[in-house]
Amino acid sequence: MLHGCGFSREKQEYAQLESQIDGLSSTKDNLEQQLTQLAGNAGKHGEMLLIRERLAALVVDIDNRTERWLELADRAEQHTAV
Repeated sequence: MLHGCGFSREKQEYAQLESQIDGLSSTKDNLEQQLTQLAGNAGKHGEMLLIRERLAALVVDIDNRTERWLELADRAEQHTAV
């Protein structure tokens, strides 16, 4: 069961995660655009590999934060249902 102080911290974390996920998604979109622009340029293969690596790490980060965000949303819903 959540207590007042813990629930307040989780609410704050929930809001922060939401903002962070939005920012990371925007960064992901930008990297995907960069990849699209470089796709026709064989001389930029190394740069494309670096972007792909950054994208892969970013997707994992977004997934982890989204999972935590969903967990907190579920806990908040349970808290309000009590």
